[in-house]
Parts: sequence; structure tokens; C-alpha cells
Amino acid sequence: MRLVQMCNVGNIVGGTAACAWSVTRALPDIDHTVVFRSNATKETRAAFSHCRIEVAKQIEHQSINTWEGDFLVLHNTSPGNVYWGKNKPEFNVPVLQYVHSAMRQHAGADLSVACSISLARRLNQSSMKVVYQGVPCPRDTADGLAGRSNEELIVGRICTPNAQKWPGWLVQFYQTLSVKFPEVRWEFVGCPDAFRQELSQACQQRATFHAANWEARSHLNRWHVLLYHNPDVVETFGRTVAEAMRAGCVPVVDNAGGFCEQIGPQNGYLCSELQEFMTALEELSSRETWKKRSTCCRETAEDLFSFNAFRQRLLTIFQETVENFSSRMR
Repeated sequence: MRLVQMCNVGNIVGGTAACAWSVTRALPDIDHTVVFRSNATKETRAAFSHCRIEVAKQIEHQSINTWEGDFLVLHNTSPGNVYWGKNKPEFNVPVLQYVHSAMRQHAGADLSVACSISLARRLNQSSMKVVYQGVPCPRDTADGLAGRSNEELIVGRICTPNAQKWPGWLVQFYQTLSVKFPEVRWEFVGCPDAFRQELSQACQQRATFHAANWEARSHLNRWHVLLYHNPDVVETFGRTVAEAMRAGCVPVVDNAGGFCEQIGPQNGYLCSELQEFMTALEELSSRETWKKRSTCCRETAEDLFSFNAFRQRLLTIFQETVENFSSRMR
């Protein structure tokens, strides 16, 4: 069997390509072709070296035959990026649309699924099936303590380097936290260069900055806490939170979007205001409290976000897609 997946952007850092990569890892026993609508970066090609890579602006009926595809997964694909031909011939393979954001319209498919309950509700399709992504475990450690400092609490933030993800008010937010927690070491992945000096000063020169790349999640092995606050940009799923939990890094994040489906009362913290973020960091300053939360994070993530769990979800949803396809072809 050959699975064909289509992604909008040829960059594995952010976007839907990371989810497509997880699909290939959850299903290692089949052949994979991954199609990007823009040229894939060198880093992306390296990550997908186990797959056949194609570049195409549109998925065409004939393309599936050329690539010898048996099943097509569209990742957040709009109708304009699927070419049905003048007479709109139907694809002769099952088509699954994996919806990752609230676009105006998604291309039709034999079955459409959402990446979270939050997104399904935003789409006004509360009955839409939900398939949580699987994510890699940065490193498997026995107790979640290996590689982490015992002398200082390391609190990190990781997201794509664009202005929308790094609003100016974060300076005051981190300044308030750094005054309250002078012992914390702050780390940032993806912070735009122009923003680093202000943020470093806000953190009392106790900040370290890292580039945003595919290997950046390895920092989760060292961090005790993943801190994310940006209520203006609500994450539909929050892949980084799932990755943090798999690494035993405790998430302290906004009480919004897909985060709410990942975090329970015993693992991370969902916060709605500054004081709640401060209370969470105060509690996690206790190594005993942190260790309990870290262990719970790893257990939760193994059940929900491991590749094995993702595989089972995919196989179930693929079967339903095939059944719908069979009905369509009758």
C-alpha cells in the first residue's frame, strides 16, 4: 500500500508537515509519498528521507495514478488545491481530509476529521470525528529527571518565529515573572532577533535563545516547564504541548483551544490570568511537586499521543474512509 499525503508548505517546522511526518512514523509498514505545494526545505527533505517527496500546486486525479497511490490524506487542503478535471472525475482512491484550522472551506473527501474537539466546535461541526496527532518522544528517560538541572528551574517557550506569535506585551509579562522568580532560567526557541534584547533585559539577563528548527524539541528534555501565553492566537491542537508532556516537561499554558483537551488537573496547568501563571510556577518550584506532575504528563502523553496510540486511531479512521469510498464507488 502507498499512502499519499498533501501538505500546504514544504517546511516541517510548524504547519501541517509535522503531522504528516508523524503519520509516516505511526505507519512504518507502508510506503509513503508526501506532496508539498512549495519546495521542501533541506531540513524537511532530511526529515522525510524515508519517503518519496513530490512538489505540486494541486492534487490531480492523474497524479494519484502516477504516484501509484492507494489512499490520499489531505492536510488542511482548500478546494482550489484539488483539481478534479473538466468533467470532475472522482478520485479512484479513498480520500481523507485532516482538518487543522478553521479555513473558510476545505476540499471535499470521503471523510473529514478534525485535529481537536475545540476545532470541530469552531467549525460548528460538533459531531465531526476527532483524531489527535501522535508526536515523538524527545528522549525516553526512566524518571524524567535525566539531563535536567537540580539547582534551577528551567522554563522554556517554543513557537514559530513570527511577530504574531511574539507580541510586544510579552516583555512586561516576563519581566513580572522574572522579578517574582529570580532563580528561574528562561529559554526561548524561535524568538525573532529584533525581540531578543528586550526580552533578555526583561528576564534580568537570565535568558537563553535558541533557533527554531526540527531538532529544537530536544530542549524539552532539559526544561522543567513549557510556558506559553498568547490568548490572541488560540492553538487548535498544540503539538508542542503534547511533545513537552512526552518528555516529562510540565506545560503551563493558556486555558484555551486544544490545550484544554490535553491537560488535566494532575499533569499541567491551564491559566487564564497572570496570577494563575505565577501560582503554577510557585508550585512547580517544589521538586517533589514537579516530579509528580512530570510523571503524570508522561503517562498521559503515552496513552494519548504516542505513535502507537496514533496508529490505532489512524487505522480506525482509514477503515471508515474506505467504507465511505466503497459506497461512493457503487
